[in-house]
Amino acid sequence: MSPVPLGTFAVTNPSDFIRGRFEETDEELRLRMSEQESSTGTATIPAIQASLSEVDGVTRALVLENPTFVVDAAGRPPKSFEALVRGGDDDEVAQVVWDTKPAGIETFGTITKIVTDINGTDQVVKFSRPVQKYAWVNVTYSLYTEEVFPVDGEVAMAQSVVQYGDSIEEGIDIIPQRFNGVVFDSTDGVLSVEVEIGITLDDISPPASYTTLPIPISEFESVDFDLSRVVVSI
Repeated sequence: MSPVPLGTFAVTNPSDFIRGRFEETDEELRLRMSEQESSTGTATIPAIQASLSEVDGVTRALVLENPTFVVDAAGRPPKSFEALVRGGDDDEVAQVVWDTKPAGIETFGTITKIVTDINGTDQVVKFSRPVQKYAWVNVTYSLYTEEVFPVDGEVAMAQSVVQYGDSIEEGIDIIPQRFNGVVFDSTDGVLSVEVEIGITLDDISPPASYTTLPIPISEFESVDFDLSRVVVSI
């Protein structure tokens, strides 16, 4: 800016002067800070899982990463992550994976989708779905004659099997003996209970065998329980 010449008593601007910004109010500061807090950490594993869980139809989301510089045992490339998502639309899930992933980190999975970034450029996104397996359950029980076994006792037993089975998350082994207690507690008049379970890849053909031993379930597998595949007999 040029210095004001000596002897100058008044100045007239040819156009309106543009004033500086007023001081930020306390309310504006609080709003700005809250927006900054909510927008940080979107690339963390908990944040990605939370964002995926908000997608319509998604019932569970798990993010598995490979932070090393070598391919891991699951085949994930170095510095990559895999989103394992149950439910939701493929395109919507892929878009959220892209929007929340860390910059420069590769996505991995069995499903490949194309999404559009903020610049209008197509990007490749990968994620996975759990392998769906189906549980078939045989419940054998004996009566306790000093109590009354209700008419709907067997129905209550079958329902308890499905309810407990549905509470088991992906990647958790199925332990048939843990079903014994919930079945026993579901009704009166029961002396003993034995639960056997078989696992198949479809819900049509029963398993060749059943077991009372723990059934290994990997982190990529989901087991479905349904009343149509529960048999209760005395």
